[in-house]
Amino acid sequence: GNYSWDDNSVDDSSTGGKLYGGYRFNRWFGVEGAYHKFGDFEADLQPNQPDGDNNVEVDGFSLAGVLFIPVPVENIEPFLKAGFYDFDQQRVVDDVVADSNSPSGIMAGGGADLVVTDKLRFRLEADWFDIDDFRFEDFELVGYHAQPHIPAPIAV
Repeated sequence: GNYSWDDNSVDDSSTGGKLYGGYRFNRWFGVEGAYHKFGDFEADLQPNQPDGDNNVEVDGFSLAGVLFIPVPVENIEPFLKAGFYDFDQQRVVDDVVADSNSPSGIMAGGGADLVVTDKLRFRLEADWFDIDDFRFEDFELVGYHAQPHIPAPIAV
């Protein structure tokens, strides 16, 4: 994809990750917090010169409310989520910080958990972030991962 920030552009793809945890209040509602690391986007701004190495890093945190949607299919739990994010961006040219920014705003997402056992689920999800200081063209935030499920009793 093409990463653009202000008047600069980096044509590169990157693999990132997300570490998250959450709490489910009941069958319908939960909350999740996450740390996002989007990987590094790299390009050589001056291909015929020994300098011009451009590296862009983006990471940060999010907090979202989650709505679980009951469906008649056993072992599949679709969900929608909405919340807030706070990210840090940094552009480094030739090992010197050339620019940095800290966008924050609303985020949304959705997906489904596939319940394998009481203690293991697989998740397929996509997240969207309302970021106006930069844009990702052809940017996908789709993840799949195994997640341990630790049931906790709730006293009412």
